[in-house]
Amino acid sequence: MIKAYNASLSENTTGPPFFVHPADVPRGPCWETMVGQEFVRLTVSDVLTTYVTILIGDFLRACFPSYTEFDISGNVLALIFNQGMIWMGSFFAPSLPGINILRLHTSMYFQCWAVMCCNVPEARVFKASRSNNFYLGMLLLILFLSTMPVLYMIVSLPPSFDCGPFRSLVFEI
Repeated sequence: MIKAYNASLSENTTGPPFFVHPADVPRGPCWETMVGQEFVRLTVSDVLTTYVTILIGDFLRACFPSYTEFDISGNVLALIFNQGMIWMGSFFAPSLPGINILRLHTSMYFQCWAVMCCNVPEARVFKASRSNNFYLGMLLLILFLSTMPVLYMIVSLPPSFDCGPFRSLVFEI
C-alpha cells in the first residue's frame, strides 16, 4: 500500500512521501499465539488418540474371548506426559489447564467404563510403594524439562510487536 502510493508519485511532484507509524503496519499472526494453538491441537489429538485406543484396543478385544489387563504404569506415564505438556503450554495458551481439567474428567469416566467392562485384574498386584519414587522423579524431571524451553523463549526471543499486553513497547538492554 505504501509502496504503491509512493511509486504513484512522479519524480517532479513536490508532495511529501507517505509515512506510516510502524505500529500501524499490519503483520502476520503472533508467534506466541501460533505456539499456543499448537499446544491446544496437541492436547486435543492426545485426547482423541487415547479414546480411540481405548475403543479399539480394549473394547474390540473384549468382544472376543480375550480380555486384557489394565496397564497402571502406562497410564501413570501418560498422565506425567500430559502434565508436562500442560506446564509447557500454559504460558502460551492460558486456557490449556481448563481444557486439561475437562479432558481428565471425561477420561476418568471413560477409562473407568473400559476397566469395568473390558479389562481383567492383573495377576500380580501392583505395589505403588516400589515405584512411587520413580514416578515422582519422572514428574520432577518433566517439570525441569518443560520449563527450559519456556525460559529460553522468554529470555532470548523478542516478543511479537502487535501482540500481548506490552505491544509497541520496545525495551533495549
